[in-house]
Amino acid sequence: MIQEVSLKELPNWCNRIKTQIQFGDVIGVNGDMGFGKTTIISSLIKTFNEGLSVTSPTFGIMEVHDLKNNKFILHIDAYRIKDESEVYGLGLDQFPEKNTIIFTEWFQNIPEYILKPNKIIDIKKSDQPDVRLIHYFSAD
Repeated sequence: MIQEVSLKELPNWCNRIKTQIQFGDVIGVNGDMGFGKTTIISSLIKTFNEGLSVTSPTFGIMEVHDLKNNKFILHIDAYRIKDESEVYGLGLDQFPEKNTIIFTEWFQNIPEYILKPNKIIDIKKSDQPDVRLIHYFSAD
């Protein structure tokens, strides 16, 4: 189902979506440049711990958020990834799969045999400047 979500409504939308996210999920976030991928991911990450400092991983490619108790949220911005060796260099294998949630912007730049999303957030612009059309669905 596609939902219209304004910036003001985003925290409520994220709280609803959080109930559908489990550790072990790889969530691909799709949308054109400037459509709010980082904003949505940052809001979702903060639903797990309001005190987390969440920044865009555009230049560092990956941000690691340690939730303690051996639980992690990874935020990957794959926009600048050109080949698979760069993905291997991130050290994804250091994070226990069942204790980690991975959000990936520009997930199409990462080969599926390395990291395949099981859920997708697809973002499109609407006619209203502060509203996005968001489709959240299972990729399985």
